[in-house]
Amino acid sequence: MNPRLAEDLPFTEVDAAPRYNRQTGGPVTHLSVADRTGTVIGYVWANDTDDAAGWVVPPGLPSAAVNAGGPWVRALRDGKARDLAPTALLAELARGAEDGEHSHVVPDSLTEAPSLVALKERAAVAEPVPVNPRFDDDMHLHLVAPGPPRYRTGTDGPVRYITVVDKQGGAVLGHVWASDEDDAAAWKPRQAAGNRALAEGGHWHARLEEAKGRGVPPSQALAEMLSRPEGNRGRVLPGSLADAPNANAVTSLAEGGPDPRVSAPAAPERPTENPHPMTTPPPGNPYATPAPQAVPNPYAQPGGHLQPGGHPQPGGHPQPGGHPHAGGVPQQAGPYGYPAPHGGQGYAAYPGHPQPPAPTCMFCAGAPAVHVTFRAHRGLLILMTFGKQSGMMCATCGIAVYRELTTRTLWQGWWSPFSLFLFTPFTLVHNLVVARKVKKLQAPAPGQHGPQVDPGVPVHRRPLAYVAFVPVLWVLFMIVTGLTQGS
Repeated sequence: MNPRLAEDLPFTEVDAAPRYNRQTGGPVTHLSVADRTGTVIGYVWANDTDDAAGWVVPPGLPSAAVNAGGPWVRALRDGKARDLAPTALLAELARGAEDGEHSHVVPDSLTEAPSLVALKERAAVAEPVPVNPRFDDDMHLHLVAPGPPRYRTGTDGPVRYITVVDKQGGAVLGHVWASDEDDAAAWKPRQAAGNRALAEGGHWHARLEEAKGRGVPPSQALAEMLSRPEGNRGRVLPGSLADAPNANAVTSLAEGGPDPRVSAPAAPERPTENPHPMTTPPPGNPYATPAPQAVPNPYAQPGGHLQPGGHPQPGGHPQPGGHPHAGGVPQQAGPYGYPAPHGGQGYAAYPGHPQPPAPTCMFCAGAPAVHVTFRAHRGLLILMTFGKQSGMMCATCGIAVYRELTTRTLWQGWWSPFSLFLFTPFTLVHNLVVARKVKKLQAPAPGQHGPQVDPGVPVHRRPLAYVAFVPVLWVLFMIVTGLTQGS
C-alpha cells in the first residue's frame, strides 16, 4: 500500500470574498427585477440590522430567466466589497445602476415585507405576466422584390451543355446546360466528384445569375463560359459543347448514367452485291472503321513504286523498306489516333465510351502535363518551415514553380543547423530531380491554354540565389581555421 495514502490531508484556510448575511429574522426591504418581456425573475432584499441581503428567485422559471439573475448576485458581492450598507445598495440599484439589456428593476417596486419568509412566499405565487402591447398590433405585410433574376432550372426540350473538369487531375466536376426555348439553364454537379463538385458549383451559378441579370439568352451565357473557361477549382473542357434531349439526360449523366450524345448503333445491313468489298466492315465487328479505298499517288512514276531512295522501281514490286502499303491501300489509323500495326486492321474507339480527357495543367489548362511536387524550405535558428506545390503542371508552369521555390530555398533555407546540413540540400536535390520530368514535356500548343505562370529568368541569374554562398563560405572558413589551429 502506498504510504502516502495513509497520510493526513493538510487543509489551508483562506479568506473568502466578503458577503452579506443570507438570513435575517426582521423585516426586509426589497426590489422586483424583471426581464425584457416584463416577467419578474427575482427580488433583491436587504436588512441593515443583521447586515443581510440576498436574491430570491421565483420557482419554475426557465433557465434563461434564471441565468439573467447573475448580474444581480454579482451586484450584491460588489456592494459588500465596497462596504455599503444593504439598504444603501438597494437604493443604488433602484436608480438603475445595474439595469441592462436582459433585465432591469421594475419602476416604483421598492417596498417592505414583514420577513424574509413572507417575501419567499410571495415569490412562490406566480405573478401575471404582462402581455406585450405589440402583440395586439395589426400585422403589416410589405411586398419586396423576388430577388435577382434567374433562369428556369428545368425543361423538357432539347438542351446544349458543356463539361467542367478539375484543374488538378482532369476529373469531371459537373455540367452546365442551357435552353433558349424555355429560358432555362443550370449547373449539375458530378455525383462521383463529391463535395469538390458542390463547392465548384457556386462559381457557375453566379455566372448564370450574372448573365440573366444582363438579359443574356442561356445559349449566349454558355458561349461566354466557353470563351472564358476558368472557374475556381475547375475549367470548361475544350470541345465539350454537346446536345442532349432534355435536362434530365444531363442530370442522369451527372449521376453516372450514359452519355446522352450516344444512341445504340443499329445492326449493319449486309448488301447482296458489293462492288467494293474492302469498304465493308467485317461481319463480326459492326463497329470497325471501314478501310478507305486506294488513293492515287500524284508523285508515283508510271509502272513502278517508290524505293527507299525515292526513284521508281520497274516491275511494280516494292523494295524492302520501301512503300509500306501493299495494294495501293494506305495504312489505317488505330485506336486513340496511333497507327495500326503493319498489316493489321485498324478499328475506331466505340463512340458510346468516350475517352477520358487528357491531364491538363492546374495553372493554364495546357497539355501535355505531368503530376509533380516541388518543395521549399526555410530555416530560422531553432525553427523550420516546409512548403510544397503539388499538382498537374505543363512544361512552362512547372519550370516557373521550380525556379521560384528553389530560389526561395537558396536564400532562406540555411539559417538553422538541421537546415544547413540536412533539409535544404535534400530540398534542392529533390527539386532538381523533379524538374527533369517537366523539362521532358513539350510546351503547350499556342492558343490551346490559358494564362501561364511566368518562368522568369533561370535560377543562376537571380541575385537572391547567391545568398547560398554565405553559409558555404562560413563552413569553409571554419574548416580552414580548424585545420590551421590543428597544425
